[in-house]
Amino acid sequence: WSRGARSSFAGGEEALSLSGDVRTAMFGADYANGPLVTGLSLSNSRGLGDYAGITGGQVASAVTGLYPWLGVRTGLPGRLRPRGAQPGASEPQGEDRRAPP
Repeated sequence: WSRGARSSFAGGEEALSLSGDVRTAMFGADYANGPLVTGLSLSNSRGLGDYAGITGGQVASAVTGLYPWLGVRTGLPGRLRPRGAQPGASEPQGEDRRAPP
């Protein structure tokens, strides 16, 4: 299976304004055997935005995740109890463009 999404954002606070959009693509596969259901999905999101205030510029982000999962079918139709954990890390990249205090 696969899915895609695009979202836009815009906002401001006093002298700061921010706008841009984020795009996400997801791909996955599921497998069922009796009451057990398992799957693996891969997700990638990328964002790009502009900001303006004392200084201005662009901000970008990229997040990729691989998500394994396991579920058990219950007596209720269509209900799963997902279980899983995924380690992750994030690190800012680029130049710090904040104005000095």
